[in-house]
Amino acid sequence: MKSNRRTAARPLFSTARAAFFQGDFEDCLRICESSPEKDVDIELLHSRALIALNLADRALDRLRRLHVRVGATDESVTARMLEGAALVRLGRLTEGLAILADLHADTRGVHDTIRAELAVNLGIAYYRETKFPEALGLLRSVPDDADIVRARATLFEGWIAFDACDVNVAADRFRAALRCIASCRQYDRFIDASALYGLAFLCAEVPLPDLWPEVRDRAVAFDWSRRGIAIPLFLLAVGASYATELRGEGTDAIDWALRAESIAPSPCHEIIAILRLASLVGRSGESRAHAYFVRKASAQYEALRKDALLQDDLALPIMLAEELAYAGAHDAAMSLLTYHEAVITRRVRGTKDEGMHDAAWAMTRAIIDEAVGQRARARDNYAAAMRHYDVMGYRRRAAIAAYRLASLTREDWYRDYAEAALRDVSPNYWLRERLAEFGLREIRLTPRHADVLRLVAAGKSNKEIALARGGSWYTARNIVRELLVLFGAQSRAELVRVAVARGILPASERRKPSEGHMAR
Repeated sequence: MKSNRRTAARPLFSTARAAFFQGDFEDCLRICESSPEKDVDIELLHSRALIALNLADRALDRLRRLHVRVGATDESVTARMLEGAALVRLGRLTEGLAILADLHADTRGVHDTIRAELAVNLGIAYYRETKFPEALGLLRSVPDDADIVRARATLFEGWIAFDACDVNVAADRFRAALRCIASCRQYDRFIDASALYGLAFLCAEVPLPDLWPEVRDRAVAFDWSRRGIAIPLFLLAVGASYATELRGEGTDAIDWALRAESIAPSPCHEIIAILRLASLVGRSGESRAHAYFVRKASAQYEALRKDALLQDDLALPIMLAEELAYAGAHDAAMSLLTYHEAVITRRVRGTKDEGMHDAAWAMTRAIIDEAVGQRARARDNYAAAMRHYDVMGYRRRAAIAAYRLASLTREDWYRDYAEAALRDVSPNYWLRERLAEFGLREIRLTPRHADVLRLVAAGKSNKEIALARGGSWYTARNIVRELLVLFGAQSRAELVRVAVARGILPASERRKPSEGHMAR
């Protein structure tokens, strides 16, 4: 009778497996759940689909209620492997790693595909524990003909390279994963989505802004309407916001941040998008807009503070604290830093995320220290943040800390570091602009120069300046040229921007002078 039931379940299993191999995990789940019998193959496939959709808790529950033949059979090894993979997904690394390592110690008689899949799952577990050499050895052992398993191994080779600060290898592996998935018989949209997000992350953090057009074109061609990839799409949008800002495409940067807010898969992600908007407007000098977005993010955070969702988003409190510090809300920022030390630090200690949290904490504390006049302590914390970010390969963030250090210490080395880190970034990026202004010597203006500078800021042409001052056009032209040389500016607009940034002109006097006035 049992054999007849198993035979009857075959067509259902074949249909579910076909859906799984096409990357339609939701349909696979639906078919498996419709099965009237507890067929082992269907149950294992059901668990695979649940893990693929990041429902590892449900998969673990099913696997532990599943009865399979004891011994080194394909069924038994697969069930235990999936149990270990589910535990790793749930963050229970010690338990999951123990199961996977025990299975991998003896794979005699196991099908080659299962052996390759086991190597990948164990490699991912080692990666989560930051044991990169062990992880790479396992991932590289997967043969090229392992189809989708090879694509997944390649993807994680990319993440290991990134975490090991080997950004060129990371970019190569992410691209290789995209090529591999395109040629596979099976499909997994999460590999595509993760590789695209990884490339966007490289664009934003290394930074590699010249890589963005390739990533953008691939992302546009990808079908993001499928379920289950909301988080990779959100992360891609945030990364795109940084990448376009680095390229000097300010409008696109805001558009991507707004898109991230509109597609945020959870209230926590929505707060992250709002903080990104706050950062963008704050860097451009829009202090009121920055304060508005920070207040909005703070209000939503307070409303969700007791929500269980926040317990898993460990980065959110420190991200909010940093923008609060920039906004001058030091008490609120310090409260979040205290919470981070008491609750979050112990949860990330020993994980691959430890350095990021330590860097963000030091950066935020340094901003507060500097604001309240604790310059020595601010210098130490900025230096700690810079070291952490640099070690991780987050050179965009390290450059921000270096610029702060250069401002505090007046040491050229920090400025040189920031300029080198941002050498491929647009001159219109906010930090590139500040670095260009930072190196100017102290400027002492004569009354004549100050008067003409004010008129230039008001948008006056050389002829209008001459009329206003009762002098000749030639004199007005020559004074404007002297100002351009004095400020190291290439145009009237840049002259005004630098003068405002250095506090020589109040922002209220700034207009948008015509670039063409320079030669007239």
